[in-house]
Amino acid sequence: MTGDALSQLTDFLVRLRAGHRSVAGSDDDDGPSAVYTLSLCVAALEDLVFYASSSRHRVPQVVVMGPTQVGKSTLVNLLLERDAARPSPLAGFTRSLQGFAVNVADTSMDALRTFMSKGGDVDGEVSVADFTGGRGGPVLVWDTPDFDSHASREYRTLLPRVAGVADVLLLVLSKEKYADLSVWTMLDPIRMLQTPLVVCLNKTDQPEQLLAPLTKHIVESGFDPGQVAIYSLPYVGSAQLEELNALSAAADLRRTVMEHVVPRDRTARVAGAKRLMEKYWNVWIAPVREELAGLDAWQRDIDEVLAGALAVYREQYLDHARYENTFNRAVLRLLELLEIPGIAGAMTQLRRVLTWPLRRLRVAGVDRQPWSGEDAETEVLTELFDHLWLVLERRLNDRIGDDHAGRWCRALRDALPPTAEIRRDYLSAVGGYQKSFQPEVEQAGERLYDRLQESPLTLNTLRAGRVGADAAGVVVALKTGTVGITEAVLTPAMLSLTSVLTESAVGRYVDSVRDDLRQRQYLQVEKLLDGLLRAKLLAVPENMDERGLFNIDAEALTAADAARRALT
Repeated sequence: MTGDALSQLTDFLVRLRAGHRSVAGSDDDDGPSAVYTLSLCVAALEDLVFYASSSRHRVPQVVVMGPTQVGKSTLVNLLLERDAARPSPLAGFTRSLQGFAVNVADTSMDALRTFMSKGGDVDGEVSVADFTGGRGGPVLVWDTPDFDSHASREYRTLLPRVAGVADVLLLVLSKEKYADLSVWTMLDPIRMLQTPLVVCLNKTDQPEQLLAPLTKHIVESGFDPGQVAIYSLPYVGSAQLEELNALSAAADLRRTVMEHVVPRDRTARVAGAKRLMEKYWNVWIAPVREELAGLDAWQRDIDEVLAGALAVYREQYLDHARYENTFNRAVLRLLELLEIPGIAGAMTQLRRVLTWPLRRLRVAGVDRQPWSGEDAETEVLTELFDHLWLVLERRLNDRIGDDHAGRWCRALRDALPPTAEIRRDYLSAVGGYQKSFQPEVEQAGERLYDRLQESPLTLNTLRAGRVGADAAGVVVALKTGTVGITEAVLTPAMLSLTSVLTESAVGRYVDSVRDDLRQRQYLQVEKLLDGLLRAKLLAVPENMDERGLFNIDAEALTAADAARRALT
C-alpha cells in the first residue's frame, strides 16, 4: 500500500471516530467503546504514516498502564530510576499523559511532539519532560491515567493514543484490581497489536496466592502466558523509592522492560493494525451502514411514490375522458386555421382584439397566466402532490426510533422543507409547465390542418358544413370568456367536430396526433416531477443537522474498506 493510500485510510478512521464521538452515549459503554478502539487503531496507523519519512527517528516507547490506585506513577519512577512522576494517594490523580524522555535527541523530541499533537481530539493534556544524562536510552516512558474510574470517561482516549504506538506495555495491577473485568476488557483490543506485555503485581506481599488466578486471566484474555513476564513487588511508600530500587525483583522488572524497548518493525505494526481492524471494522461502520440504508430507503421511497404518481396521472387524466380537454385545445387551433367562410374576418379581428392586451402585458414584463383551476389536469396534479407528500411523511415517520437508524430518519424528517412552501413551488411549476406546453398543443392542431390539406374533401366538408361554423362560434365564446374550456369542449358542436374528424379519411392520423400529444404531455409531467420534487427531495439529506450523524457516503466507505484489505 502506498503512503497516500495509508494516509487516506487513516483520515477515514479519524472521520469515523469523530462520528462516533458525536453520537450520544458512544463513550458510555462498560467495555471499550468504538471511540476507544478507533483511537487505538488511528494511533497505530498515524505512527506508520508519520515515521515513514527517513528524516524522522522514532523513539522506543514504554507505556505504563493499569486501573486506579495500583501505583503506576511509582513504577514509572522505578523505570526511570528517579522521582519524575508524581504518585498520589488520591484515586484518579493522574488525568493527563505524562511522557518522560531519557537521552532523546532534540530532532527526535521535535518529531515526537509533532506526532503527539496530531491526536488533538484526545480528552486531556499531553506533556513530555526531557531528561538527559540518565542511564540507558534513548527511551520514552509514559505515565497514563486510569481507565476504570467514573471520572476516566473524561480522559479515556488518552490511553489508546500511546498504547497504539507502544513498543512494550507494562501492566500494573494490585491484589484488589487484578481480577477486575475492566482491566481485561480494556486490554483486549490492545492485545490485537501483539505488543510485548510485562505484568507487575504491585503492592503484594504474598504473590504466590495470586499467580495462578492471574495467569488464568491472562490465558482467558487470549495472551500466550509463555510470552508474558510476570513480576511482583511489595508495597513501598512513595517516599521510599531507593528501597524499592534496591529489590532484586525491581531490578529484574526494569531489565526485562528495557530489553523489550526496541522499535517494532513495520511489518509487525501493520499486522497488528490489520488484526484490530478485522475484529472491530463491522462495529465501527455499523452506524454508517444504517445511515446509508436509511438514505437508500429514502431514495426508494421517492422513486416508488413518484412512479405511483405518474401512474395515477396517466390513469386519472391521460387515459381518462377528461384528457379530451387537452386534445380539444388542439382542435380549437385547427378551427382558427380553417378560416370558415362568413366568420373568417370576425375571427381574425377577434384575435387582434384579444391579443393586443396580452402583447402590452408582455412588453411590460407581465407574463400570461396559466389555464384556470377548472382545468382537470391541474386538479389531478394538485391531488397527486397532496397524496404523495402524505405517503412520504408516513413512511418516514414509521422508521423513526431510538436506535441510530431511527435518529437518522428523525433528522431527515426535521430537514424536510415546510409542506406549504414546497406545495406552493410545485403548483407554480405546474402552471409554468402548462404554459410552456401550450405551444405543443397548438402545433398538434397545426399538424392536423396540414394533413387536412392533403384531404380536400374532408377539409371542404368542415369549412362548408354547419358543424364547423357552430364549433367556430364556440371558439369565439371561449376567447371572449363567455364559456370556460371545460364547458366548451363538451358542447354538441365540438363533439360533432371531433366525431367528423375521427370518422373521416384522416381519422387514423387524428388518433396518432392525439397519442403523440398524450405521450409528450406524459414526458413533460415526468420531467416536472423529476426536476422539482425529485430534486428537492433527494437534496434533503444534504440539509440535515450533522450533529450526531456520520454523513459518510458509500464511495468513501467502499474506498476505505478496499484500502483496509490492501494494507501491507
